[in-house]
Amino acid sequence: MEIQRESKDDRTKRNKSRSLKIATTGILAGVYTVATIALGTLSYGPLNLRFTNILIGVVPIVGWPSVLGLTLGVFLSNTTSPLGPIDLISAVFSFVGLVSIYLLRKKSVAAGLAIYSLILSVWVTFELHVAVGLPYEGFYAVLAGISVVLALAYVLYKALKASHLLRRFDALNA
Repeated sequence: MEIQRESKDDRTKRNKSRSLKIATTGILAGVYTVATIALGTLSYGPLNLRFTNILIGVVPIVGWPSVLGLTLGVFLSNTTSPLGPIDLISAVFSFVGLVSIYLLRKKSVAAGLAIYSLILSVWVTFELHVAVGLPYEGFYAVLAGISVVLALAYVLYKALKASHLLRRFDALNA
């Protein structure tokens, strides 16, 4: 029985790919966190309008590094939320929504974004009801706000797809 040894070139490529994925995760987490905190009241206000969620448009192209980076960004940015510790739980719902976008990326990015929008709208409405007493009827306003931002995320996705970023990203991973 012959044991195949991994060549030095294969190890180098694998390490380079791993490094790129870790760097991408960190960059997305950092950009999301800093921009969310910088936008202050818009990010944490009654509608929880997160313009940084436009970055979700990279999930179908970049994949798991973006799912992990954006989830981490949500968690880190929510450490400064005026809603308190309840807002840290949002990262779990974001993760579930981001995974659905990733899993649906080959069938329908729009469907993944719609699922994300519904998941986050239900959670944010509940969260705002518990934290600040927003009535559950506020769901429609929250849904509208999140949907507008995700529509912009879809525009970003289409622009990145047209720029062939996926091929470039895959080439870096090779």
